Amino acid sequence: MPIGVIEALMDRPNFTPVFMTDLFPLFKYLLEVREETDTRKIYDLPLDLFRRLKNQMRDAVNCETFMKSCTSKNYTRTTMQRSLLHLYLNILTSDMKDILHHGNSYIRILGFSKCASNVLHDMKKKGTLPLVTNAKDHQRVLTPYGQEQLLREIHFTNLYNQIITNKYGIQKKNDYQESIIVQ
Repeated sequence: MPIGVIEALMDRPNFTPVFMTDLFPLFKYLLEVREETDTRKIYDLPLDLFRRLKNQMRDAVNCETFMKSCTSKNYTRTTMQRSLLHLYLNILTSDMKDILHHGNSYIRILGFSKCASNVLHDMKKKGTLPLVTNAKDHQRVLTPYGQEQLLREIHFTNLYNQIITNKYGIQKKNDYQESIIVQ
């Protein structure tokens, strides 16, 4: 993430970062209840990595010791983090194939600076992909596949918001209530 974006986020009220340690109890639960047959469809989660994560989680007391115990020459910390997020978000191999086949179906605008509004206007006029600035209007501008992808993105945001509520006690707006950030 660009430094300017991080700085802009840090200046916003209710800056609420989430770290892997915040998700550790969820990972522990998922690794306990998921069966090998369930995880074979998860994108970028080989069976031997799932077994390794599941076995090491049994004795793990915190996220850091868990990650250290799982790290190997074949599986870096980043690989494990990515695989755990795919498991948590239930991102399937078939989902990734669909994305590669269909490509991007929209551009989601979360915010922009006032001085760049002309760029946004040009993108809207000359671009080949629809711009989504408001989740409520997605049915009007997106294809059925694009609508499906946006709803999945909204689902992921809702999961993030649940983590924020649990960690910080802050109830965040959902994507239908949140307005675009203009600075």
